[in-house]
Amino acid sequence: MMEVGIIKSYVILTGLLILVLANINIGLAYWPSFGVEYDSTNGLGVNRDSATSFADRMVADGWDKKFFWGDSNAWENDFKDVSKGGWDNSYADNVDMLFWEGHGSPDGLYFPAGTHNDDTATYDDAIWGNLDLEWVFAHSCSVLADSHLSDWAYTACANGLHMFCSHATTVYACNAGDKLAQYLLSGMSIKDAWFKQHLDLQPSGVTAKVICTQSTANDHIWNHGSVGPWPVPGDTWWQYWITK
Repeated sequence: MMEVGIIKSYVILTGLLILVLANINIGLAYWPSFGVEYDSTNGLGVNRDSATSFADRMVADGWDKKFFWGDSNAWENDFKDVSKGGWDNSYADNVDMLFWEGHGSPDGLYFPAGTHNDDTATYDDAIWGNLDLEWVFAHSCSVLADSHLSDWAYTACANGLHMFCSHATTVYACNAGDKLAQYLLSGMSIKDAWFKQHLDLQPSGVTAKVICTQSTANDHIWNHGSVGPWPVPGDTWWQYWITK
């Protein structure tokens, strides 16, 4: 059974908060973009399969694949905001949808050691959504565990991102990208597609989690259903989770 709860912010917010709860219905075709990065080192070849399957299905639907980097070519700077010394304006925040397949923890996403600068994209590195990015998928362990949930919501995401999908516990390597893309393209909401692939592929006891604003909780990918209005700083973020 899916569970839901509000994410408490530890940041003092001021100013006028306007919540627009209406969905935007996309009437004209829009050819959106995505990017993929992955870490398949240390015997995790299935991560490459997952990333490739996701990319192939999205391209077949007409999406523009702006980048596809793996292993030593996957750099944490691609996910880091320009103001923090990264170049997400050319990568992570220059697409509509971002898929990461690799290691993680509540502190961040772990890239192959020594590939560039440092090997962790943390919640302090990211300011996602202030350029273009709407949706992030991180098939990684424990990124959205409770210990830094507020940091991910109100530091990394609360600048225009619609939704961040990951896990609250250890997760097991599998071809999640293939299942996820199938469900996204079938017209499922993004949240439901993330949970469905999770229930299909993971063993019992593993928890998937999604964080988003109330107005974007039922987002679909472009050209496959409604998309909520762009969140603004000050919006309240919510968490949804499901355990196999």
